[in-house]
Amino acid sequence: MAIALVLGIAAQYMEQKESILQKNHLIQSEPGEGSVQANLSYREEDGQKENYVIEVPERQLSESEWKEQLAAAEKELEKLFLGENEDLQHISGRVNLCQSLNNGLFSVQWELNPDDCIDPEGQLLEEALEDGQLIMATATIRYQNYEAVYEFPFVVYKQPLTEEAAFDQAVRAYLENQDMTKGEIELPTSVGGKRLIWFSQKSHIWAVFLLLGAFAAAAVPAGQYAEEEKRKRKQQRELVSDYPEIVSQLSLLLTSGMSLKQAWHRIFENYETKRARSHSKERAGYEQIRIMVHEMQDGVTQTRAYELLGERCGLSQYRRLASLLSQNLMKGTAGIAKLLEKEAEQAFQERKNTAQRMGEEAGTKLLFPMMLMLVVVMVILIVPACMSMNL
Repeated sequence: MAIALVLGIAAQYMEQKESILQKNHLIQSEPGEGSVQANLSYREEDGQKENYVIEVPERQLSESEWKEQLAAAEKELEKLFLGENEDLQHISGRVNLCQSLNNGLFSVQWELNPDDCIDPEGQLLEEALEDGQLIMATATIRYQNYEAVYEFPFVVYKQPLTEEAAFDQAVRAYLENQDMTKGEIELPTSVGGKRLIWFSQKSHIWAVFLLLGAFAAAAVPAGQYAEEEKRKRKQQRELVSDYPEIVSQLSLLLTSGMSLKQAWHRIFENYETKRARSHSKERAGYEQIRIMVHEMQDGVTQTRAYELLGERCGLSQYRRLASLLSQNLMKGTAGIAKLLEKEAEQAFQERKNTAQRMGEEAGTKLLFPMMLMLVVVMVILIVPACMSMNL
């Protein structure tokens, strides 16, 4: 609050200092800066306060200032006129017929004599001029009611043709002399004493298709790899999510008196029944149970089936479950229900921790959009305040 108060007082002081109203006088902007709009308020005696908007024109140059700046403007005009040419005695490129000087304060009007050698854009019309031709330029410089005429001569020359331009000119001249009624045009066999052999330019569209094919060939396995990685991540999330439910059901069925093998069959049957009724999608954890049950039906021992389950899933939870079940098969099933109950509690706690971690990650991902929203809000608040201060 203290910092905000200090900044507010400083802003108010700066606004008052920069105000164009100073002691009942309107401060004009300097010549060339343009007029400004003043938002004022006035109050008559024993009256209410009223708002009033007035346009304050820029300050005009005095006669002495006009003469002082005119000399600098004439030098600027001559420099701008040259463009990329060396000097006024060797003009062979485009000249700049500028329309303003002194940052737009003075306007310029041009008159050339003769006027058929240079177009309004300052480009030399070489077909209408001769080498060494003298041209007189007259520039009328104006500001408000002041006017001055600045004259200077310059000499123009044609630009020497480059090798490419000379070749193009020769070919065009040859073609212009051909008979256009035959339906075909003969190309010159020699230009400038050099024999010519003409070819059609061949496009390299095949290379484009080759590159596109190579890109597609590289993109297909890359896309398949990305899709496979996405599928694996989804499968692992489902395995982690299904594990607490599977262990909890297994513990409950063993407590009810079923054997370990019967409990697995019941879990599999319940999953199939639920899917048939609700038409739900496959779940990775229960699909692994399906494979394990079919393996045991095909004659695979329970111990080996549990080991294969842990290897296929590749997660520590399922490896721990497989080890627990295998050890209890060798030592006997006594007390396995309690062990599974503890395992289920631990699995649910891990599931809870995973959900909490995913929530924290989602909050972190939202941090950047929230910062963008903060920037937008600050801009909405600060920009109008700065604009009002400038006024």
